Formats: sequence, C-alpha cells, structure tokens
Amino acid sequence: MNQCDRIRQILKENKLKQKQLASVIGVTESYISKLLKNPDIKLSQSIASLIEEKYGYNADWVLNGTEPKFKQISKCNSLSEVHQKALAQLE
Repeated sequence: MNQCDRIRQILKENKLKQKQLASVIGVTESYISKLLKNPDIKLSQSIASLIEEKYGYNADWVLNGTEPKFKQISKCNSLSEVHQKALAQLE
C-alpha cells in the first residue's frame, strides 16, 4: 500500500470528501487530488502530524505504512497513569 492508498483509506474510513480533508489540514483541494494521483508527491511530517492529531492515524503509518495504523492513546501524557494503563490494555 502506497501513500496514495493510505490517503484514500483515510478519506473512505472517515467518510470525507477531498475538500473536507484539505480544509482540516490546511491545504488546497487540488493538493489532495495530486496526492491521490501521484505516489511521488510526499506529505511533509507536519501534514502527517496534523492528520494524526485530527483523525488518530499514526503519522508514521500515513507517511511510510509503518504499523500501528492508529496513534496509541495510552501514550498521551495528559492522562493519569491509571487511565494510560487501562487504555493500553484495551489497545
């Protein structure tokens, strides 16, 4: 699965239009269209991080396909230790 496929998957799983994703991450709709058509165009780390923040997809997965696909919530520093352990067990 290449980056184009992963972007398509994000759109599909979140029932998003290209325009909606573009608006949320602060890029143009034409840029999203280019990402979907050309696997040679690479997202920046900052855009991948925005996708992680807004939709929960691990930035490394968005960029490179590296598992896990989703950000691990249990690693969130703002949660108490008890909450982190409980979430880690669920994950």
